[in-house]
Amino acid sequence: AKSKVLKEALMLTDDENIVDVQFAVQYVLKSSNDYLFNNRAPEDVVLQAAETAVREIVGRSSMDFVLYEGRADVATRAQKLMQDILDRYQTGISISKVTMQNAQPPEQVQASFDD
Repeated sequence: AKSKVLKEALMLTDDENIVDVQFAVQYVLKSSNDYLFNNRAPEDVVLQAAETAVREIVGRSSMDFVLYEGRADVATRAQKLMQDILDRYQTGISISKVTMQNAQPPEQVQASFDD
């Protein structure tokens, strides 16, 4: 299900444009021991790792790359970076899939962008 949290969705690109990015993350447990004993709020850990990874990838990419030709690449790179973050913190979580659901200019400038 798509849900939109504006403060999480708006991201700055390398060419100083703002894009509205929505993505979904699916994960499974790879170590129940680490999951139970090394985390206070595992869902929050995944959320924070996902937001951090996607912001880093989008921040190093141009707006056109994020909106058009690089959507799959952004998702793949974000998945790898998220897994690195989660492994570093020994969360016991394995990212199975990251899907970019939507990437577009913010609603406030959509009309100007379409022109």
